[in-house]
Amino acid sequence: MDFATVEKARAAFHAKRQNIYKKGGIVLLFVVLGALFLRVNGIMSVFFIFFLAFFTFVITTIIASFATAKDYEAYKKAYKTYFVASSLNNVFTNIHYEHQSGFPKQTVAAVMSTADRYSSNDLLTATYKNISFTQADVHTEERHTTTDSNGQTHTYYETIFKGRFLIFDFNRNFSFSLQVSSKGFTGEVLPRSASERKFQRITTESGDFNRKFYVYAQDGVDALYILDPAFMEKIQQLYEDCRHDLLLTFMDKKVYIAIDDHEDSFEPPARISQPLNKQAELAKIQQDIKVITNFVDSLKLDRYFKGVAK
Repeated sequence: MDFATVEKARAAFHAKRQNIYKKGGIVLLFVVLGALFLRVNGIMSVFFIFFLAFFTFVITTIIASFATAKDYEAYKKAYKTYFVASSLNNVFTNIHYEHQSGFPKQTVAAVMSTADRYSSNDLLTATYKNISFTQADVHTEERHTTTDSNGQTHTYYETIFKGRFLIFDFNRNFSFSLQVSSKGFTGEVLPRSASERKFQRITTESGDFNRKFYVYAQDGVDALYILDPAFMEKIQQLYEDCRHDLLLTFMDKKVYIAIDDHEDSFEPPARISQPLNKQAELAKIQQDIKVITNFVDSLKLDRYFKGVAK
């Protein structure tokens, strides 16, 4: 796989989609002209003209989406093979990457609510500084139902969490569970499965930390042993660096981290009309990778818990 192959796939996808939209535009023009003719003759209302135009546009969009689905997948696969896979190999070892797979729902539900609708993709398993980890994009949505004045019900979904979900493995087991979440984190923490572990809300000795984070633990004494001033400072620095709300859960032999950045990692640019900028795309992938390495490097996960994990 080379850059020229990726560009060829992008250009083919863009050209096919543009061709469909051009044909749809011609159809839309004839529909509008015909509707205006009928309007002049008093046969059709202005509202119906707008309805026909909108309907034609929607149908064109649907056709374009279905007709170019395979072309988009070919482009996406080429992009991830060239940009993502090669970049991952430069940083990690023991890599297994599946862009169409993700975390099972029950994995995420162990530490936070998965709401009413759940999806996950871009599953990556690898090793960094002898720490094994798994990460994927996760999207959870809550269902809402409204009733209009005619008594008809309408259902819509609201995003609760959209971002990265990471799991770092350790060789030792934690003697208790601890959860730290920034106060703006929208994903409901401590789901029903976790409530049986009897978490309690605790307050640290840092007023600044308490203003930014909620802390829940099974054992307040042990939790404060981990959350010493140095470690709390590291968490705050990570929070400021990533500029998004965080959830950190220390449980069993793992550390779970959720980053609510409302983005998909390792994705090609949404705008496909312009040729790809090779250096810009590589830099973007490096930033996605840095999100992972930052947690190991900044929190010193490869050695920090040696004395406190059991």
